[in-house]
Amino acid sequence: MQRLYSPELLVHFRDPRNVGEVARPDREARVANDLCGDVLRLTLALSGERIVEARFRCRGCVVAIAAGSAVTVLLEGRTVQEALALSVEELESALGGVPPGRRPCLSLARSAVLAALGAR
Repeated sequence: MQRLYSPELLVHFRDPRNVGEVARPDREARVANDLCGDVLRLTLALSGERIVEARFRCRGCVVAIAAGSAVTVLLEGRTVQEALALSVEELESALGGVPPGRRPCLSLARSAVLAALGAR
């Protein structure tokens, strides 16, 4: 597994950040990849237009779980507009890259952000 995945990705997979749900979310979304069965739930707490807490739950592959973890880290402290601008490329960079053909797993996390923030 170590040769297939970057060290950064493996850290997020083996010790995911922000697992769970925000107690009283201001925004939330549940998205699924019908092709592979991955499901990601994202909950967010906002203060004004700034994301102050992000949590996730994921039933999915190594990349989907790592992406859920990384996206919560990237979201906290951003404004809603900054979060909407989060790209798959930025997420991939935060994970140190993903194997060819696994980018749809990153797109699941981005889709959750867009759905939670009403831009889907």
